[in-house]
Amino acid sequence: MFKNLTLENMEKTKINILRENTGTRPSIQLIKDNGHEAVVKDFSRCGFIYKNTIGRIITFREKKAYKKIEGIKGVPRLYKDIAGYVLVVEKIDGTDLRILRKKRGEIDPVFFDKLNELVKKCHERGIVHCDMRKAANIIKDKENNPFLIDWGAAIFQKEMRFPILNLIYKRLKKEDFRAVIKLKLRFCPNAVSLQEKENFFYQDNLEKFVRAVLNTGQKWLKKIFKHLDFFK
Repeated sequence: MFKNLTLENMEKTKINILRENTGTRPSIQLIKDNGHEAVVKDFSRCGFIYKNTIGRIITFREKKAYKKIEGIKGVPRLYKDIAGYVLVVEKIDGTDLRILRKKRGEIDPVFFDKLNELVKKCHERGIVHCDMRKAANIIKDKENNPFLIDWGAAIFQKEMRFPILNLIYKRLKKEDFRAVIKLKLRFCPNAVSLQEKENFFYQDNLEKFVRAVLNTGQKWLKKIFKHLDFFK
């Protein structure tokens, strides 16, 4: 599927732009080829420096992540990698939680039980998502099933197997589950247990340190990307 898709002919298959690109942000497009739809994450139109450095790294890591969790129900299939900075991924029919949040809708608590199980299965493969705080990265289909998308920020257990790093990895796993509780508090607060509330609101010193490092890293990356926009 999409075997003949290239950068040159991809424009002909485009049916919608879900997000425009910037110098440091890939475009997200919906394409259709031979009756099959897919979502394309495309760094090719980002700034030259960014797409050939950060863009390629993110694409490589996200491709690696999709292969790591291939076959898990609730994770889109990766169809193709084009030129090292474009990913073609299965389109999931559903609504992301960011849109549902704007509509102020409620979600059946069973959905979050399923999401917890999905996160657990991914963790068992040796990978953490690390970006579940973005509600847009979680999709709910018509059957109340969760899907996790956008694995560009994922961290692999093998990368964190050394002392100190393995402790940080354990905390990152907790952050994935904390993200589920946060969403559950938003969409069905009455279904959140006392244990879940304690897990969400309590932070030990190591957890505070990890969160501080992550927040600082995000701020620095934003500054770097802002400067790279100059070269787009």
